[in-house]
Amino acid sequence: MISAGLQVEETALDCSHFVNALFQQVGIYYRYQPSRVLYGGVPGFKRVYRPSEGDLIVWPGHVGVIVDPAEQTFLSALSRGVKVSSYVSRYWQRRGHARFFRYSLPVSSPTWLARNSRLSTSSTSDGLD
Repeated sequence: MISAGLQVEETALDCSHFVNALFQQVGIYYRYQPSRVLYGGVPGFKRVYRPSEGDLIVWPGHVGVIVDPAEQTFLSALSRGVKVSSYVSRYWQRRGHARFFRYSLPVSSPTWLARNSRLSTSSTSDGLD
């Protein structure tokens, strides 16, 4: 996912759509949500406190994908293009406290499909197993 994102120099997509498209390119599907919603947590992602490559980094109003947690860098779509930045830089620190989220559903299972599968499994068994 990171290598695909690094090949993009410019995009008409905003940060949230860009991240969603990157995930889809590698077979990870989740229902699109703007960064302000992602910041509060959404189905399919669990909040983590030690990010790994490919995790989301989210501020209210911006989202990106962790490139290298040791270097504290992330990739995101900005008005001036797709860039790798340090999330500990003064600019990003002024944006407020970032949160990290890790995709937590099976890869290649769209969130809506996984949710529907769980619902149909529990409703058909009715506790009679």
